[in-house]
Amino acid sequence: MIKKYKLNSVIAMEFLESHLIDINCLSSSILQMLHQRKGVFFTYLPEGLTESQIHDFISGGKTKSMRNKISQILNDYLDSKEMMILFDDVNTRPEDLNKEFTDNNNVVYHDNEVYYLINDKSSSKEILKYLNYSSAIWHSLGVVSKKSDQLVRKTHFNKDDFELFSNDSVFFLLEAYDGESYIFWERLFE
Repeated sequence: MIKKYKLNSVIAMEFLESHLIDINCLSSSILQMLHQRKGVFFTYLPEGLTESQIHDFISGGKTKSMRNKISQILNDYLDSKEMMILFDDVNTRPEDLNKEFTDNNNVVYHDNEVYYLINDKSSSKEILKYLNYSSAIWHSLGVVSKKSDQLVRKTHFNKDDFELFSNDSVFFLLEAYDGESYIFWERLFE
């Protein structure tokens, strides 16, 4: 059985800072936003793990890949709100993609960076596809933000677009546990 575990914010923040710094524009914007907004950290892992195991974000061996379950959680979250998700793909460069792929996959570019934007109601299968595209084991970031008419149809983001997206973010996930699950952050509204 899968359980939602609350994470120690100091330990989670230390991991996030080390895994978001100098990766790409989205990571930098999220890191900056984290220092300005209040939120809670949590993860989904099998029941029965110790505090030490759930805070060992580097090591795997705790579960099989949770991507199917996580895609369902994200789909349920999107179904209930007017949101959009941006996934990064640190393994791919714009020149690696052909027109057919970009036309069918909501690709967004920033300089030499590739992202995938879900801005309409999607299935968990579609979300799973982008979780897989984004996965690099050492880094995979997905950010859920309030739907923005300004960003919905864009295919190229600039730094201001990432700041807008990050400042309106309500939820994000960063791959951890050797690619088996994710660390989640959810914004607290006061």
